[in-house]
Amino acid sequence: METRGYDPPVSDILDLQFSIAATVRDWTPGAGGSVAEGMAAKLPEWAWQLNMPLEEIVSALELLADDGRLRIRVWSRDVGIRPDGWLEYRPGRGNISRFVGGFFRMVLTAKGKAWVDKERRLRVERKIIDTGDPVSDAVVQRQIERVLAARPTPPEQRKVLEALLSKLVWIAAQNYREQRFLAAKAGRELDAARDRGDRADLEKTFYQPFLYEHLMQVPALVPHVTKTPEQAGGAPDFLLMGEFPLEAKVVYPEESEGKAKDIGLGQVAQYASRSGVGFLSVLDLRPRPSVRDLSHLANDVGVREISPGDGLGPVLIVRVQHVAGLGPPSRVRPG
Repeated sequence: METRGYDPPVSDILDLQFSIAATVRDWTPGAGGSVAEGMAAKLPEWAWQLNMPLEEIVSALELLADDGRLRIRVWSRDVGIRPDGWLEYRPGRGNISRFVGGFFRMVLTAKGKAWVDKERRLRVERKIIDTGDPVSDAVVQRQIERVLAARPTPPEQRKVLEALLSKLVWIAAQNYREQRFLAAKAGRELDAARDRGDRADLEKTFYQPFLYEHLMQVPALVPHVTKTPEQAGGAPDFLLMGEFPLEAKVVYPEESEGKAKDIGLGQVAQYASRSGVGFLSVLDLRPRPSVRDLSHLANDVGVREISPGDGLGPVLIVRVQHVAGLGPPSRVRPG
């Protein structure tokens, strides 16, 4: 995989939480250990085992602990405190980095065990359309049926298109579940560019790498995604199976509703003039300061019919938006 080209690195925080909790769930105490003490761990070893940056693992541990699914403990002697005894991380009452700075132990709560068991069962049951949420899956199914009814495709192509739309909608759903996944990172990237006095170009510096990394997490997509090929006199950001374009666009905070609605459509229509189907992924950074401004997943996926001109037939464009201008929940005012 290519160097990410932006910082902090992107990771799937939900899957990382599951990997950690499932490991603790399946842990069998060795000689001298006990379930009560919990599974021993050290961050550098876990970073190597999970192939994730330390800061992402710390974030996942904090989310698990703050939600009451995981207890994190240290022996007082390990942090230089006497008398001997267990110290436990308390959500909101201490710096979690202190507890995971050296050796620490993890114990799943009853809530954590139930969550791991349910998540494991759901992952077995999920099919190719897998956004992480049944409602989201239904949104994907309706839109893909609409597109494929108008543009019949072979079963092999259908699977790839389903996998692409599933991942794009999964990103939208995960962004609503956890702002640190996308919205907060996009905001930091924009602030950093403007603090430097640069013209923000998040499409290339952030959003395209973000999408590419997550598309490459889907085995069904890996052999079929090409970056910036030449097509129809231009270069779409991604091309699937050599004919279906995916364009990534960013709507900045100061831009109008009209531009946000139409951005990228004409470009994708040109790229998709041969296949008749194109995809558009939009990172929307406009502020959403009141409840009436907020969106929800059912409104974040739509299909537009656009004519590319020059006597060519209409093109169906599947548009997915990732709403990143939410701000902290405490700043969202009643509409």
